[in-house]
Amino acid sequence: MESPVDTVCRAIDAFYGGGADVQLAQKFLQDFQESTESWTICDQIIGIHSNSLACYFASQTLRTKILKKFSQLPADHYEALRQSLLQHLNRHGASAHDAQSEATATQLCLAIADLYIQVPTWNNWIFELLNQCQTLEGDRTIMTLTLLQVFPEEVEQIRGVGENRREVIRRELADCEQPMISFLSHVLQKFHNNAEIVKKLLKCLESNLQNHQMRTDCLSTSPLISSIFHILSVIDDSIPSSLHEMATNVVVAALFRVEDVDEHRKLAEVLHRGVISLVAAFRKAQEVEDLDRLQNIARIFVEMVESFYVQIVNEAKADPNAIGSLACFELLLLVAGHHDWSARKGFNKIYIFYVEDVDDDDDEPLTSDSALPSSEIDDVDA
Repeated sequence: MESPVDTVCRAIDAFYGGGADVQLAQKFLQDFQESTESWTICDQIIGIHSNSLACYFASQTLRTKILKKFSQLPADHYEALRQSLLQHLNRHGASAHDAQSEATATQLCLAIADLYIQVPTWNNWIFELLNQCQTLEGDRTIMTLTLLQVFPEEVEQIRGVGENRREVIRRELADCEQPMISFLSHVLQKFHNNAEIVKKLLKCLESNLQNHQMRTDCLSTSPLISSIFHILSVIDDSIPSSLHEMATNVVVAALFRVEDVDEHRKLAEVLHRGVISLVAAFRKAQEVEDLDRLQNIARIFVEMVESFYVQIVNEAKADPNAIGSLACFELLLLVAGHHDWSARKGFNKIYIFYVEDVDDDDDEPLTSDSALPSSEIDDVDA
């Protein structure tokens, strides 16, 4: 008699095989995913590891059930599930495995994060988990980067979790800042010529910067920032366009974080100097008509003006190295002067923001006569 595991694996093969039984297999698998038995059977499929496609399906099913059917699982099974997921990740998370195993490992990382976030009695475990990853055999770089990325993302996206629990997780992640930055710096030093790993590193850093509890002093003094600005300064094919865009996303996330200048002054100063240094790269991108990189840098210029808007308006220092210096206006003029509308549209965003702010603060509201004529606005957009 066929075992439940074999029955499910055969249905998975039939569904993805595209044969005559696809619809029957689909209906069977949908019913299976809704059942309480799928918790145990999926765990067994991943543990047996005889069918890589079935392992991926099972890991994805477990992650989905943790998100949507968590009430099916008795509370006294939570710890057993966590330990089982960790054992599976130990097996599938080594970079020596194939792409299918990497996809399975990603689902397991998501499942571990979603499970942990939903159990309010579990605390102060993320740091322990990251340390545990470093003690496993084989290269666990990708696995650790994935875990570091998905935890801050899932804590924002997961449904049915109260704000108090989210704040607990955010603070716990923030407490990992120093070891996380050290790990990312080590990864960058070791894999700086591997574009795919550098992309994963940048995505991980971007995700953590979106955690408003994260402190940034360690980041401000790490080699990560200078390396990111080096990527942004290169206007040729030695740096893939996709990598340039991901570096842009990190800087934009960091600029958003330093809007509270007093809380993140060290990083704000480093970012200000780095962004000012991109003027030469912007002009080079203009010369060679590299519109993708041009738009990336223009976006950074506009975001910095938004982040330091209060300092620019209230202080407008002449020192180009000072936060909110007049040099910020020069960046906007560079953007506004470019012929490509997509690079210039950020200028309008800043102008509208400026007019609205002055209108709110002034005793006598701006009139149409005191604002920039609409024809001039149209010229900027043309």
